[in-house]
Amino acid sequence: MSTAEFTFENQNFLYGIGQIVEFPVSTRVIRKGETESHFFQVIEGILEIPSDDFLIRLFPGQFFGELGFLSNLPRTNDVISTTPVRLLKIERSEVIEKFASHPDDRETFLATLKTQAENILSDIDTDEENSNQFFNQLAKFAQTSQ
Repeated sequence: MSTAEFTFENQNFLYGIGQIVEFPVSTRVIRKGETESHFFQVIEGILEIPSDDFLIRLFPGQFFGELGFLSNLPRTNDVISTTPVRLLKIERSEVIEKFASHPDDRETFLATLKTQAENILSDIDTDEENSNQFFNQLAKFAQTSQ
């Protein structure tokens, strides 16, 4: 699975929003099937996304949970800490609020999240209806954040 990284512009956009959360080893940070409106960026530590085919590891600088953040679709996988972790937890409402004062950053930020979401959707066994639902909800998110 390929991953997208936040650009320097994305990092600047995120400055000042979100909250730092910490989890000990072996904590399920995201539970498959839950519906939540936030995503995380890894600050310290390592997390894993279990899969039948291969193991995915997340390292500092990477982000996860963007499908749930961008839409109301249930989480597609568990994400479990394999070391103690520090994460930046970013709520949908915080991003929408920041778009109001930083409209030029909106397209870059959403493009990065969309690229990552497309990578994930191409790697999981999802039907066309769920993919279409996700991208319809992404379009609604982009419209409400203008």
